[in-house]
Amino acid sequence: MKIVRTSLVALILALAATQVGTAATPKKPTRIKATIWPNLVITFSPKTFPRGTWEVSVKNRTPNRHQFTIAGVNWDFIPANQTASKKVKFKFKATYTATLPDCGYPGSAEVPGDSAMDAAKAACGLRPEPGPVGEVKVT
Repeated sequence: MKIVRTSLVALILALAATQVGTAATPKKPTRIKATIWPNLVITFSPKTFPRGTWEVSVKNRTPNRHQFTIAGVNWDFIPANQTASKKVKFKFKATYTATLPDCGYPGSAEVPGDSAMDAAKAACGLRPEPGPVGEVKVT
């Protein structure tokens, strides 16, 4: 009788541990959120995600409009305090760098009538080198 009771308790504990372990599986994100902060730091949420095609939503929290680039995909100017989204294919497991090309790194701004240097100074109020960047890890 004692062996049966001990075996039953062990079985119940094993089942409880299995259910707890499966409940802790992380949920896959539905989109990638990028934020351009007023100090021109670019952050991502989540900071790591699996490769594939994702909708990337970029929130510009600065007082100026900015362009955004990651993985070869370019956004037009995103107005101050606005959000813009595009589909981006992250083909490889790597660390991808996002930039603000209108701030002079890398690439140049395309503002009719302005040189890239003038546009970078007007949009960012900063030196054109090295420019703001942010990184995200794709697994």
